Amino acid sequence: MDEKTIKQKDIENRKKLSSPVHRNMETSYYGERYNGEYFQQHEGTAIFDSLSPFIANHFMSKFETEVKDKFDYFPRIWFRYVDDIFAVFDTKASSLDNLVPKLNNHFPTIKFTYEMEHNEQLPFLDVLDIRNSENKFEFDVYRKETATLRYIPNDSHHPFQHKMESFNFLIHRLLNFLLSKERLEQEKQIIKNIAKNNGYSVLL
Repeated sequence: MDEKTIKQKDIENRKKLSSPVHRNMETSYYGERYNGEYFQQHEGTAIFDSLSPFIANHFMSKFETEVKDKFDYFPRIWFRYVDDIFAVFDTKASSLDNLVPKLNNHFPTIKFTYEMEHNEQLPFLDVLDIRNSENKFEFDVYRKETATLRYIPNDSHHPFQHKMESFNFLIHRLLNFLLSKERLEQEKQIIKNIAKNNGYSVLL
């Protein structure tokens, strides 16, 4: 096939794919149990639709590509996970007071807020990013102040596999985060304490 035919096929395939997607997104209805009224969603993605995460992520990827091409300055380091973003900003090139309004004006229903580092520290998901005196990154495990450190207790009647899943996660994170030797030992002790406080024996 020549290049023109390939492009035409590509357009046709996109139309075939987009048609059922549009149909799915346009038929999201919600029932109101008190008076029997129904509401149709006209913007955004439906909460319980299995397509919503894919569509939302695709939209945000397109959004990011557009603003990178459009803006005079865009952070070189920009990591997004769903709706959380970690960015390293060059204050000599621009300012957040300048960039954030531009981001908020690019699409009417997408609005950004931001949090600056405090004491050279900034949490992102479950990682605490730390900027040391040499302007290099160090990392630690981040837990919110509201974290109770309570998991399925050992004396509960849950399946053993369910009980172990939390500890599998904690140990997997311990082994895969780039922690210093000191922070690694601290996190080990935290996991041991969690296990003891929830009624488990400790062999870590």
